[in-house]
Amino acid sequence: MSETTAPLRGRAVSAEGGLVTSAPPSNEPTRVIASLARDQENLELKTVDLCFLAGLYLRADKAALASFEEDVLIDMFEQVCDVVEPGAENPRKRATHAIQRLREQSMLARVDGAGIVRAGDYALTTLAAAVVQSFLTDEALTRESLTLLTGGLSVQLAEVLAAAKKATDTETSKSKVSGPLCVTVSELVSGIERRQRGLDAQQEEVQAEIAKLLQSDWFSAVDRCQLLLDITTSTLNELNEILLRDTHLFVALLLALQGLATAAENREAEETVQRVIEHVDRIASWGSARQQAWSEYYQYVHRYLRDVVRLRPPQGLVALTPQGRVDLAAVLAVLGEVSIPERALRGGLALEGAILAALLVENLGAFCDLHAVDGWLLVHVPEWDTATVARLLERLVHVPVVHFGDLDPNGVRILRHLRALRSDLRGSCRSSGPSPSMRRVCRVSGPRTSISAKLLLSCGRSRAAVCGSSRNLSRSTRGHRRR
Repeated sequence: MSETTAPLRGRAVSAEGGLVTSAPPSNEPTRVIASLARDQENLELKTVDLCFLAGLYLRADKAALASFEEDVLIDMFEQVCDVVEPGAENPRKRATHAIQRLREQSMLARVDGAGIVRAGDYALTTLAAAVVQSFLTDEALTRESLTLLTGGLSVQLAEVLAAAKKATDTETSKSKVSGPLCVTVSELVSGIERRQRGLDAQQEEVQAEIAKLLQSDWFSAVDRCQLLLDITTSTLNELNEILLRDTHLFVALLLALQGLATAAENREAEETVQRVIEHVDRIASWGSARQQAWSEYYQYVHRYLRDVVRLRPPQGLVALTPQGRVDLAAVLAVLGEVSIPERALRGGLALEGAILAALLVENLGAFCDLHAVDGWLLVHVPEWDTATVARLLERLVHVPVVHFGDLDPNGVRILRHLRALRSDLRGSCRSSGPSPSMRRVCRVSGPRTSISAKLLLSCGRSRAAVCGSSRNLSRSTRGHRRR
């Protein structure tokens, strides 16, 4: 086995990039795509191949090896086969095929130069090292790491700017300006971007954990989900503050450098500075974009955890969930109303019992003050927050629905919005008092009685039924007033 003092990890880090030293032509992406298509390049890694590469990478990193003899490759592949595919036939022959397959995909390179008739030495390519490292590294951007990286970048840019001001010839400019920009500054910028990608992966894991918690037991998961949301939100806020503060300084220093390069007609330095500026802009854009995306996700999950629909159910209405059944009328008798969270509706909650009609009430005061009508389900619709109500309406497909909203432009818009969810929805508006026609039909007065009578009319009941129900409601109202 060939050994050197240079560990493979150094090769992998350099494979992750940084900025190129020469300015790429404007059509470089097109050329690269055309070249890949022409050469029919592709990557096809099986689990055993990936484990094989990971084993080689870790061994090389631990022992500071730059290459492996062929027997060592075969031995490693056999060890991997014992774990991944125990009992596989002829592992040595499979190892030979795997080595050849990985060489064809530029994952392994022969480095001994002894020809094809002898067993040779092989090394992981930068592509293989980068693939393996993407699975092994767990670098996520933190406040501490970002502060260190941005601090180092500020110092380095200040030094380059000072050197650029003193540079008097092209050779000095290359060694003191272009060189540090292409190597040191590029590595620092790439380090920030690499950790940004790590934080992206971490956020995806947090979202997956929240989804798993909500699917298993949303009631018990509320506090844990809230904690995960708050931690990530705090982290993103801190990182974005640092990026906004420091990237302005970076751009100012870089623009000063670019001005000096332009004045000196140093085309190479000018283009190098421009590429660094583009990278810095991308870093800053990442911060604001991720914060905005997480804010939207936070609101979505928070609404899922906290949003409820407030009901005043009729007698006999029961809620059924996988965890059991609840008599909603009994809850109403104790608490005065029933609150059903959106997560329960998403989780398959069903309603069982007779519902003559459903009344959607926009105004909270009216929702609380309206007297109950036998068989009617009263639902509070808090203005534009109709997402949870929409899920409730899915369970009331065969039930007449009336919306009682405010008589103003916004109330009309809300009514139209609800009709887009339920085309057969009837509308009624809350005004200062009952209409003359309603008084004649119901022979009663007062806003509460008028509201109830309107609702019954909206559902298409007969005149006699409306008057009968309204008279009963009127007597109830008068008794309430006397009390």
